[in-house]
Amino acid sequence: MERTINGKKVVFREKLAARGCWNLLEKIDHFGQEAVKGDFSNAAIILTRAVESWEFPGDPTDLAAYDALDQIEEMPPLIGALTEYIALKTERLGGKNLPGLSTSESASSNLSPGTTGE
Repeated sequence: MERTINGKKVVFREKLAARGCWNLLEKIDHFGQEAVKGDFSNAAIILTRAVESWEFPGDPTDLAAYDALDQIEEMPPLIGALTEYIALKTERLGGKNLPGLSTSESASSNLSPGTTGE
């Protein structure tokens, strides 16, 4: 999945490595979208495993790269794209949408201004 956030391309991985993401879906399933919305550390850890590449400064697999993202124009839209990505992946696997994650909403309503789906 690819999204443009604040004018920069972000590419999510085609698949999530089992070892690196073993507790990811359990955490999201248990806490819903709040697992990534309410806690910066949780969101950043999950993003390091889900984002393959981006046009922001730094390596998306490095937790420190997320510290420098803009609080309003970059991190919230990135988290919105992450929740959409997880919802799409679980739906594609035949699972139910996870609590707080709905693919029935459009990406534009799920993400903040400055974010577009491609």
